Amino acid sequence: MEGIASIIKKHIHPALSDYFSSTTFQTTGLVGTVCWILSSLFGSKLLQVIAAAIYVLPASSYYLYYRPFGIDISYTPTTKENGKRTADKVAEQRNEAHIQNGECVITFLVDISPQRDDFHLEFSTPDEVYAEFRDIPLEEHDFEYDPLTLSCGNISKRQFQVILEVFLEKDRSKAVKQYPLKVIDAESGRSMLDISIVDREKTV
Repeated sequence: MEGIASIIKKHIHPALSDYFSSTTFQTTGLVGTVCWILSSLFGSKLLQVIAAAIYVLPASSYYLYYRPFGIDISYTPTTKENGKRTADKVAEQRNEAHIQNGECVITFLVDISPQRDDFHLEFSTPDEVYAEFRDIPLEEHDFEYDPLTLSCGNISKRQFQVILEVFLEKDRSKAVKQYPLKVIDAESGRSMLDISIVDREKTV
């Protein structure tokens, strides 16, 4: 069981920091302040309740919708040209990664907030797709293959790369196929990234 201090540091602080910098807070905070001022001027309990709701409800919804906080992940799919791998910006704009010669390579950049001491990420694919880490980013990281997860319970380096190699497990048909790749926060079960693995290579 997590202690109260751990919960505040791990969940509340990153969430509030993110929320206070959001446009949602800038809008609702202004409206809520106006309602508090009006409630003081007119002595209206109804306006006080409305003001409190304007502060609390958007913040609660923001937390539930955008969690987990303190973990930022971006990715860059790659393409192979003249024997060298380069960033595939077109695929990235489409939230895709393309199969070439039966595989694709994706680079993830993970940035962990100082408020967090741990993380647990799952890289989820359907049965038709097999994914593996090219290497383990840091010695402090733990990993498992089924399901494919990467975790750390005592973070020292907060920014690192993860290189994922993706292969198709089954025979490929002539049709264009798309397979979902999800990066999931294993603690909350929330999907943090959704990428389409696209196979346009046609085999007989």
